Amino acid sequence: MQAFFQKNFKLLLIPIICSMIILSWFYQGKIISNTSEEQLSIYHPQNDAKNYSNFWFPPGIGQKGPFQFVKFPVFYGLGLLEHRGMPAFLRQALLLWLLMVAGVFFMFLLLRRGFEVPTIFSLVGGFFYLLNIYSMTQVWKRFLYHGMFAWVYLPLFLLLWIEWVNSKKFIWLFFFLFSSFFFTYSFTQPANLITIWVPAGIFTLVQIWQYGIKTKEAKNILIKSIIGLVLWCLVNIWWLYPELYLGSTWTQTTGETLSYNLNSLQTVSRDFPIWEILLLRQGWYLSPKNDFGGFYQNIPIIFISILILYFVILAVVKLREFRYRSFVLVLGFVGFFVSKGANFPFGNAFFYLLFSNLNFTTAFRNPYEKFGIVWLLVYTILFTLGFSRFLSSLKANKPVFLGGVILFLILVLVFPFWSGGVFPQKHRLNVPKYYDEANDYLNQQSSDRLFHIPFLLELENLTYSWGFVGGDPTPALFNLETITAPKKPLYYQISLLLPKYLSNKQFPKILGLLGVGNVIVHKESVYPTINLKEMTKNIENWADIQNKKEIGELVIYSLDKEIIKPRVYAAISSISVNSIEEMLGEVMSGNVDTKKEVFMIGDNTTPLTASTKASPQIIFNKLSNDHFLVVVNKATLPFILVFNNTFDKSWQLRIDNQIIDKHFIVNGFANGWLIDKKGDYKLDIKLKVWPWD
Repeated sequence: MQAFFQKNFKLLLIPIICSMIILSWFYQGKIISNTSEEQLSIYHPQNDAKNYSNFWFPPGIGQKGPFQFVKFPVFYGLGLLEHRGMPAFLRQALLLWLLMVAGVFFMFLLLRRGFEVPTIFSLVGGFFYLLNIYSMTQVWKRFLYHGMFAWVYLPLFLLLWIEWVNSKKFIWLFFFLFSSFFFTYSFTQPANLITIWVPAGIFTLVQIWQYGIKTKEAKNILIKSIIGLVLWCLVNIWWLYPELYLGSTWTQTTGETLSYNLNSLQTVSRDFPIWEILLLRQGWYLSPKNDFGGFYQNIPIIFISILILYFVILAVVKLREFRYRSFVLVLGFVGFFVSKGANFPFGNAFFYLLFSNLNFTTAFRNPYEKFGIVWLLVYTILFTLGFSRFLSSLKANKPVFLGGVILFLILVLVFPFWSGGVFPQKHRLNVPKYYDEANDYLNQQSSDRLFHIPFLLELENLTYSWGFVGGDPTPALFNLETITAPKKPLYYQISLLLPKYLSNKQFPKILGLLGVGNVIVHKESVYPTINLKEMTKNIENWADIQNKKEIGELVIYSLDKEIIKPRVYAAISSISVNSIEEMLGEVMSGNVDTKKEVFMIGDNTTPLTASTKASPQIIFNKLSNDHFLVVVNKATLPFILVFNNTFDKSWQLRIDNQIIDKHFIVNGFANGWLIDKKGDYKLDIKLKVWPWD
């Protein structure tokens, strides 16, 4: 054991240096939140883990969550830490520290074992993989956990693939398959399936080409590669099939056109012209108008990036004896070509063909962010080889001095990263305690949905006085489901009209139709601004307000339970209307008993005539977000069973294991089934995911 530590003591630098970086980020005891899509997901991981444990994601009025499901293992672990009382900032710091240490160590292993680079230079390469402009901006400052996990997983994935393909030891196949469980979070972004697998595929093809297609070695490599691919898919089928199946139906309903995707690609590609990609830069992040100011516009700083590029070019030109030279060069070409996006040459044509024929590839609308880690991987390998070749060519005593100077310059290049400047004060915050108090209060009151004011229609950033800037954080701050900004065209048309009726006295009736039980006014909102006096006057003029409670900067208004629709209920008649607006007008008029009647819009008609008979009694039990059991008592006539989640064809209703086919949209957003069975019986509502469902 002592000999091991003496031989590998240099590796202790990895956790030590990573600890210093993390300390510079979290020494104030604050959460990092920098307007990324992660928002404040670290705050209540126990609740998030519950939501991620199935395939229906509740915020909004709910939607399929195939890309959320793979987050479950990570948030389950974070939830255990929350249960133990660990503060949110420490949970976040620990997660980022583990990812940082693992990424550096796995790149070290890839260089040392996979490419047989000397230990000291492998360690330099491992740290370069972390301490470069691309990692700083596109991985860490971008602050998407799936990007961080993919950054960590890629060198490990490639190393284990190389070892499996090149050796006869099944232990490498076991490690290759087993390791995938720890990095499923990477595939929250489906583009990472391609990003992670492309290097492995290119390695196999290059090896086969080098040996000769008809040789025994090439056939063995092909067989091993097929075995590895098939077994990896089988081991990961628990998330891979739902993501591909539900994800394909989700992309068909997002309303994104080919022209939209190409325009998005062309817009972002302006921020990374070819020369910036060659220097691992990205124009938008390094712009003087952003957090780094003019630091990255200084000539000496640009010179350091050019110096690093020199070592990359040196490796390409000089190291002809390098065993995997062909693989690295081919992978580098692919990584560079895809990462440059719509830029010359052939960028527009390539992505037009890709987006036109393979719909799932539209996830690469920002290819430098999504595929750039492949380019970074190759860049790191070539820099390490070129740097070691350069120092090895020097005379005695000079390598140590010049090597130290160059490494110091690299540290200067990423000064904001290790000094904490990558996350300025505006990106660090503490959530006020009154949010926890409000959350506990609401959990005790009901299980109904929440509606927050201000309510944003467009994808823009909220700003709160306590430091938060970003998209709507309320789903992460409250355990109860939140009505969030709409996403077209997932039957959220009703949400688009909500701000229009805020001043209407009968507005709570619309909220009740959506299953909302409480309205929360955020007095701490800086943007958008709220006229508190006018808003308070409007709300207190609403009908059907039962209670008002102030907790810190939050004002909670509770609706009369009589107008709140439960998650599952029965209607015995239907009303046909021409539009959502007409429906909402009828709801607010009070002329319609929404406990017994539902609205059918346009041609979506499954009429039931009005009846004086009582509705059947409905009792339901929520087993999970995607599975409900329903007991029907005293049904005497046909009725419509209303399931107050967003309509989706994947929802199935069964009676005695028989699927009810008459499934349609009611009230402009919810699920309805026509039930024509009398008496007492049980129903099963479940989201269809697996073929046997």
